[in-house]
Amino acid sequence: MLLHRARLGRASDHLYCGSCHPDPLLLWYLLQSCATFTFVRPTDTDEVVLRLPLAADAELRAVDALDRLLARHPVERQAAGQARFALVEACLNAIEYAAPVPAAAVDVRLAIRGGELMMSVANPGTPFQPPASTVSKAGRGHGLKIIRAFMDRVRYLHDAGGTRLEMSKRVPCLSGRLGGAHS
Repeated sequence: MLLHRARLGRASDHLYCGSCHPDPLLLWYLLQSCATFTFVRPTDTDEVVLRLPLAADAELRAVDALDRLLARHPVERQAAGQARFALVEACLNAIEYAAPVPAAAVDVRLAIRGGELMMSVANPGTPFQPPASTVSKAGRGHGLKIIRAFMDRVRYLHDAGGTRLEMSKRVPCLSGRLGGAHS
């Protein structure tokens, strides 16, 4: 159910946030870094969706959003660190291989549902097919190895619009409740 939507002027950035109790700092962040944001109140999913410009440090915005999502859930530190690392690698690849078209952006979706963290990163580049070999070229290809090692499931989807990397990891919430004490 949509609770709020605001257009702030920059058409290239969008953010959707699924949280029953949005943090005031998150609201400030949304107003500073995104053109559009929407709060969604799902029943069993806490979700953030970002549309980031193809710019330096865009991956840092994605990681900041992931940190805020994970802060609402008592998740093991190692699992959170591995997810952060995988997200950075996925965003850097998406930015590097995106098509240089006007208004191109990286779409990032982060969600926690039923003890599982789901992340997807999409770009409008040439469809990417990961190599079947796990042997990296000199100095290249380590990001895919890292993503596969740290995430439980990794899947690439592509069409004429570009490539989307979907990845997930079991991150059982220690309290067993969505949102910890705020639920």
